[in-house]
Amino acid sequence: MRIDLGRQRARWNNRVHARLHAHGLRYPVTDLFGQDGRAWLASQELPVQTRPVLDSCLQRIDPYSQPIRIPEKRMKSCAPADPRVPWLTSIPGIGPYSAQVLLAEIGPIERFATKRQL
Repeated sequence: MRIDLGRQRARWNNRVHARLHAHGLRYPVTDLFGQDGRAWLASQELPVQTRPVLDSCLQRIDPYSQPIRIPEKRMKSCAPADPRVPWLTSIPGIGPYSAQVLLAEIGPIERFATKRQL
C-alpha cells in the first residue's frame, strides 16, 4: 500500500517539476514540497494558465503525505528489531524502508536451498 501511495504522489510531484521546467524555473530549495519549497512556489510569478495547474497538483499531493507517514513510522520502529536491516542498509541506496520491503518480499530465507535460488 505504501509503495502504491508513493507512486501516486510521485506522479503529481513530477507534474509540478515538469511545469517548472517548462518555464525555466529552478528552485533554490532541496525539498520543493516542504515548507520552504511551498513558500517559494507561492512567491513565483507564473503564467495565468500555469498557476491553477500547479495549485491543483499540490492539492492532490497533500492527501498522500499522512497515509505514507504512518507505515513509514511503523517500519522505522520495527527496523532496529531485525538484525538483517543494518546489514542491508550498508548497501549504497538501501535505507531502512527499502531493507524492510526486501525482507518482506523475500520472506523466510530458509525457503531457499542456495544463494543462487535466492
